[in-house]
Formats: sequence, C-alpha cells, structure tokens
Amino acid sequence: MIETCTKLELLQYLYNELDEPTSRHLKAEMEHDPDLRKIHIGQVKVLRILDSAWMEPRKLAVEQILAYSRY
Repeated sequence: MIETCTKLELLQYLYNELDEPTSRHLKAEMEHDPDLRKIHIGQVKVLRILDSAWMEPRKLAVEQILAYSRY
C-alpha cells in the first residue's frame, strides 16, 4: 500500500470529521486501493463493536458516590 493518506485521516473519515474535499479524496483512494479499503472495513467493524458495548457501574459504587455527594 502506498500511503497517500494518514492513519489520522482514516479515523477522521470514520467519524465524519474531514472536510468535504479530503473526504472525497480518501473515498476515491479507497476505491482504488484494496489494502486501504480493508483497513477502513476493519475500523468500521471495531467501531460497531465499541458502540454496542454497554457497561454499568456496580450498585455499591453508585451508592457510595451518592452517599459521598450528600455531605
């Protein structure tokens, strides 16, 4: 893969943080570079996993925080 875009640009593209010309350029590069496209697909999969993760604090931790905040 010839690097014509940075890893930061790939992440910014993933989160829709690039300006329109750069976004179009990166999209066009992904159409012609299978390695770059593979990286992007991997990033999308990881983002979906992270978005689906749900965690809650233990009940005891919440109770302790609330008790502390009352003082």
